[in-house]
Amino acid sequence: MGMSNWIFDNVEDFYKIANEKIGECETLAEFASVMKPFENLLAGSAEEQYIQEGGYHDLWGEFWSKYV
Repeated sequence: MGMSNWIFDNVEDFYKIANEKIGECETLAEFASVMKPFENLLAGSAEEQYIQEGGYHDLWGEFWSKYV
């Protein structure tokens, strides 16, 4: 398995965790806080910068838009 496959697998793991945790959180701030320990899974990927620049907001809006 090459390095890029490892990075892709880690990114996939991050989003799996995010999808599990997001529904348990009452606010965007809580969601970002809960996910902070898992951000290391994004190391070396383009997603790392995306999350740091507001990606949690996008994920939050996308998830909760299904229920409005």
